[in-house]
Amino acid sequence: QITEILYNDANRELNIDELYKQFANEAGYHLLTETKHMFEEGMKMNHCVATYVAKVESGCCAIYHIEDYTLELNIGWFNNKRILQMGQFSGYSNKPVPKEIKEEVQEKINKFNVNILGSDNNINNIKVKIIGEEVLF
Repeated sequence: QITEILYNDANRELNIDELYKQFANEAGYHLLTETKHMFEEGMKMNHCVATYVAKVESGCCAIYHIEDYTLELNIGWFNNKRILQMGQFSGYSNKPVPKEIKEEVQEKINKFNVNILGSDNNINNIKVKIIGEEVLF
């Protein structure tokens, strides 16, 4: 009930880092931009994404709704430039995302990062290690 009051009833726009907004525009993914959206996503997907409001506003992450799944992106660093990294990516009640959807999203993230880094720095050559639901470079 407290979460509903804080994030739904007292709805406000989230302070989201521009890098995450740029990715949403380029990838065509739905970025959650208000506290109400975070609450609704958590209720619809039966998980705790509404509790990520402070993380979003601190710039640590951004939350996207992609098809029937919730994606968390984080900012990382490569060659002294900010890039995006996949964080949690889950379905209803934190069920796993199908491999083909996860790979498609990772390809878009990699393409976005290559555009940031320039052609001299091919991020596609970085080894990606999946631990649980987290993807680490």
